[in-house]
Amino acid sequence: MMDSTFRQQSRSETVGREKEQRLLRQLLFAVEQQGGSNHEVDGLMTYIVPHGIFLTGDAGIGKTRLAHVISREAKSRRWSVIWNRGNAQESNTAYQLWVNVLQTAFTQDIWQPQEMGQQHYLSPSFRNLLPDLTDLLPPNASHSTLEQVPLHIWESIRTALIFISEKTPLLIALDDIHRADIQSYDCLGYLLSHLNGFPLFIIGTYRKHEVTSSHPLSSIVVQLQRQHAIETLHLHPLTTGQIEALISSTPDMPPLTNPRLQQILADAAGNPFFAKELTWSQTSTLPRTIATFFDSLLGELSNECQQLLRNASVLGDSFELPVICLMTYERSIVADDDPLLDALDEALRHGILVESGSRNHITYHFRYPLLIKHLYKKIPIARRIRLHKRAVEALR
Repeated sequence: MMDSTFRQQSRSETVGREKEQRLLRQLLFAVEQQGGSNHEVDGLMTYIVPHGIFLTGDAGIGKTRLAHVISREAKSRRWSVIWNRGNAQESNTAYQLWVNVLQTAFTQDIWQPQEMGQQHYLSPSFRNLLPDLTDLLPPNASHSTLEQVPLHIWESIRTALIFISEKTPLLIALDDIHRADIQSYDCLGYLLSHLNGFPLFIIGTYRKHEVTSSHPLSSIVVQLQRQHAIETLHLHPLTTGQIEALISSTPDMPPLTNPRLQQILADAAGNPFFAKELTWSQTSTLPRTIATFFDSLLGELSNECQQLLRNASVLGDSFELPVICLMTYERSIVADDDPLLDALDEALRHGILVESGSRNHITYHFRYPLLIKHLYKKIPIARRIRLHKRAVEALR
């Protein structure tokens, strides 16, 4: 049973996510109590209890927060919890995700590799991944390289994680997993297909628009779904009523006038992170936390794409291609190889823009209303005046 303190702490964090939290809790407890035996989740009988779940959705929508809530709940049930956050700078280093997980386990003193015996086979290639711990690992006689024996590495990582989970159930939270390396994805697929019967559960979070069909994680997710080895949950924006409930249920929130509340609801557009930060802000300027968040998103885009978005912010929450083309080039015709089209495609891929309409009449919309204000304020005043003049001419 969770104590009342925990319930009070997590209530405001899970407003509008009660169904998702319930499913997460059911899966976690099924792994803890029944391992690989038959189990019923939300009325559906499954032959294998999934040992993983992926939470997807827009940035700031609450994926990480929900994973933290379940992590605290797992800790209250004496689970060991390991967190790792994806880092684009590590995406080219083979198995870095799992190296981080095991190093964290060692640092947190939940993995004592020196207690593993020779019955726990760990390949030489696995040992090469953890040079600082080599002296603590049981020795093996054979020799191999990373490229030759990925299966041996996967099985060695599985062996180490199962060894940890045999002492206490183990929850591994992989935040922003879309930024990991390809080898770690392959290993993840292997692990989640071979954990049945062990008290080990993996939560992954990623931005859905980042994991397109060409992303290496995409095929792993499809494969695991076919095997019923994972669940996937897409977190949608909260409703207006849910955002209001979130604000009112958060302790020590400042009082709001009705006009201010309505403005927050419009600006947040269902995003709980935005709603909370705007409520705490006592000024009309964009909170630093949200500005930093947007700068991080924009930092992943090319200069051409950022310039396109700044120009488009002058037009408001939506625009059409001929108009933005007139503002950029003072002509409405776009060639097939025009850099403007590449910039639009880039903004769509990153989930900054969404499109609607048909081939002959396409409208582009900003996903985040607040981003329009952020971009607009970044335009120098002189350029802003010129862009407004061009916009007026383009809209005639």
